[in-house]
Amino acid sequence: MGTPHRPTSELLEWTVDYGDGPRPVVLPHAWRQDVPVAWEGPAVYRTRCRVPDPGGWLLFHGVSYEAKIEFDGEPAATHRGLWDAFSVRLPDQPGETVDVTVRVTKNGGPTFPVRDVASGFLPYVYHTFGGIYQPVEAVVGPEDPLATPPPQAPCRLQVDGHRLWLDGRPFYLRGVLTWGWYPEIGHTNPSDATIRHEARIAKSLGFNTVKFCLWVPTHRHLEILHEEGLEAWLELPLWDPSPEPDRLANIAREIERIVLQYRHHPNILVWTVGCELSHGTPHGYRRGLVERVKDLTGAALVKDNSGGSEMYGGDLREYGDFYDFHPYCELPFYPPVLDSLLPGARRKMPVLLGEFNDIDVHRDVARLRREEPYWGSPDPALNDQGVRWQHDLPRILGECRFCRPEEERRHRRLMESSRRKALFIRKTVHEAVRERAPIAGYVVTGWRDTPIATAGFVDDWMDARFSPEETLPWNGADCLFLIPARRPPFHKGGNRPGWLDPFVFREGNAFWKIGASLAEGGRFALEWRIRRADGEVVAQGRGVARDFEPFVPVEAAEVAWPEAEAGRYRLEA
Repeated sequence: MGTPHRPTSELLEWTVDYGDGPRPVVLPHAWRQDVPVAWEGPAVYRTRCRVPDPGGWLLFHGVSYEAKIEFDGEPAATHRGLWDAFSVRLPDQPGETVDVTVRVTKNGGPTFPVRDVASGFLPYVYHTFGGIYQPVEAVVGPEDPLATPPPQAPCRLQVDGHRLWLDGRPFYLRGVLTWGWYPEIGHTNPSDATIRHEARIAKSLGFNTVKFCLWVPTHRHLEILHEEGLEAWLELPLWDPSPEPDRLANIAREIERIVLQYRHHPNILVWTVGCELSHGTPHGYRRGLVERVKDLTGAALVKDNSGGSEMYGGDLREYGDFYDFHPYCELPFYPPVLDSLLPGARRKMPVLLGEFNDIDVHRDVARLRREEPYWGSPDPALNDQGVRWQHDLPRILGECRFCRPEEERRHRRLMESSRRKALFIRKTVHEAVRERAPIAGYVVTGWRDTPIATAGFVDDWMDARFSPEETLPWNGADCLFLIPARRPPFHKGGNRPGWLDPFVFREGNAFWKIGASLAEGGRFALEWRIRRADGEVVAQGRGVARDFEPFVPVEAAEVAWPEAEAGRYRLEA
């Protein structure tokens, strides 16, 4: 947290009253299914606290959204904001025990609509959450524990044109996107064990960065990622906000508090102020936030709008240290779309794909129907639509034929078929990305399946959908790729874009160019072989030794096979 090292005691035992009488709870706590999901509160939390002899403060690490604090029934403070910590001075009654009351109203209701506050994207995944979802500590001493923000972390990242360097070594950002979806607990403060489990799966699949998309993780979350060797991209929770100036000003103040409290984490490499902002967010507002985040953090990569105005509309003036795009499209269109996003004669900065390459698979609907999770329920008390534009899972679980026992075999086959399709699409798109030198990294959508999407690298039960053997060849530090053979057809007096199919050839003549983007520089020669379906090697060779610079894509070898016979083969290198 970066607060002074002073004696503290955590207040664990509380009661909560939803209007029907108090019940005991232990922090961290969210309301979950105790009340209808659309209920905004206030929920009334109570505990008792002994005031330290030299005086002290209560330090709240996270309450969603508004917290009104009382001591012995007297108002003491009000705080609004999901993501930042706040402190309240205890009464000047050393040695005495005081009654602490916290009246919590969540965002998403009529008092604090989703767009009026820094809600992030989680309300569009499922719903908002309410509660004291992070610890509350009694801090000893007269000084406010948040009065002096922690210093900014030393900048570990350097930018050289299109390229990135981390701790003095070439770096290619390979990130995965998370929206903070933890349905088991109903809030964004998972256990240490859960965080470490996620981190180790992500790292095993080739990722080196986690993008917190429009939400703010706990400090412990970032610390564990750092321990596990993972970097972070912190995207502040600004998405489709109200255009009202007073609402935007309040959000800006909350963002500044967040940045001050989080800037000391050394593994936050990238900051984005918001995501897919459009006409409702003035360019001057975005510029001011970028300048403020840059000033407070000293980070090398700060951007106003992940996705960018060129993709999502609004004022085309953009601010920041890199280009940031979210290309989502069908597989045949990915190469030309990627080419359209390269900088050309524009200012030379890294290109990062802040979101991209999602592909939904057929999830285990039969298991979900058996287990009946609250977030798939047709009961609005458990699963009200809220602000979501997509809310079809309850209907699917009620109607889908693959939920029936007699369809189990077809259900399993479709799950595996769609998984393999997703693997092929992601592999092909990632290889196209690694071929393009100005692109310095990417963030894949997304980490986990949610009520609105099944594009996760892990499924609804946090089990990995792919193996490291399946992902590391295209999501690891080193990546080989096919360089397309150009064949622009001449049609009605002029050429059209065109390439040869790299997977189908006529007998007698197969040809490929293989490119490589490698983590280590040096002089290397690429060896290749072609295997028949039965495993027999029918052709092999070795390319000319070439010089490689780290993460600079170059042609590594030509593969010519003039004796190709009809059949199925595998090209290996």
